[in-house]
Amino acid sequence: MISFKAKAFLVILTALSGSGFAAYQAGIISVPEFGVEDRGDWTEVSDERIGIESTAGIENDNPVSFNLSRLEVKYKLNMNGIRLAEGLKKGIAIREGNQSLKIESYLYQQKIPQWWISHIRNDEQTNVKIDFSVRRRIFGLPLRLNGISYSTSINTDLESTLDKAMKSMEGNYSGPDIAGIEGTGTEIKVKGGSAEFGKVTKERTTINAEAEIENPNPYPVPTPRLSGAISLNDVDLANITSGPIRSLDKTRIDPGETETLEFKASIDNQKIDNWLVEHIKDGERSGGQIDLFLVFELNGVSFKIPTASCGFNVQTGIFVDGQNSTSSFGQCDLVRTAGTGGSRDSSGNERQDSLDARENESADLNPIPGDTVPELL
Repeated sequence: MISFKAKAFLVILTALSGSGFAAYQAGIISVPEFGVEDRGDWTEVSDERIGIESTAGIENDNPVSFNLSRLEVKYKLNMNGIRLAEGLKKGIAIREGNQSLKIESYLYQQKIPQWWISHIRNDEQTNVKIDFSVRRRIFGLPLRLNGISYSTSINTDLESTLDKAMKSMEGNYSGPDIAGIEGTGTEIKVKGGSAEFGKVTKERTTINAEAEIENPNPYPVPTPRLSGAISLNDVDLANITSGPIRSLDKTRIDPGETETLEFKASIDNQKIDNWLVEHIKDGERSGGQIDLFLVFELNGVSFKIPTASCGFNVQTGIFVDGQNSTSSFGQCDLVRTAGTGGSRDSSGNERQDSLDARENESADLNPIPGDTVPELL
């Protein structure tokens, strides 16, 4: 007997005629059975293509073989109703005893961004369904038998982690002295923050972020920019550098005032394919990182709010036996840099160096004019 992984079995009704059909009716010939030995394994995995090999099992207790030229065994992989792979085996010779039938297919990688869009629009949930079916003609009539399927799900929570990153920047911060005058360090209060996904297109997943900032100083401070990065398995999905989009003529926060600033960033959906390749190579496991920070330009001096660094993990079990689909999201830590007036934490140095280098390459936004601060001191 074949050890089938699927509990369901699909009976192959063999087209018999003449004496063969009579033998079937008399119970001399039994009906072969079809089952699923392995719903699939990843085979070739590269940037060019991702291979899948599924295995069906046929159990034939008869002392004879059958050559069923019209028999078709079909395999389909759907994620949120989007067909991402399919395989077909035609003209199957059923030998005596037990045999395995390999069905090869390749992932439709050009459809991966389309799947990602559906995943985000479906509150970061994906329903995965793998179907096997048998088709043939019995006595000249078309017959299609379905029923062997495997289902699982993929759940992520990137939006919540982005929101945590913005909220974790809340606090009071002291900036560098102005124009080298001791005791003139600028104070900044970040009173709140939030983030959520916005419009999703074929090219981009929009991130809408807000930061509520109070200026307790006796002089205006410039509106900051939001910078950072989002990565999965070391694949950069987003490099963020965004000035505030609300009230474009509002380039500063007046003394004693609080402003809620809006920022827009985006994930490059075309890079989801690159991430999925690495995800599969790592056994359908991914480690993710979200880093966000605010940058003020004070009289030519950069003042950075400590980086909110949030780690998370994503695990799926599409073709990994015994592995469940889970996501885990940890706390967000603040990583201080020299630009914030404090020493850098020992963790995340390399990551922060990369973010600092990227930030230094970007143009300064909304600096306070050189003669503004001295007049107010």
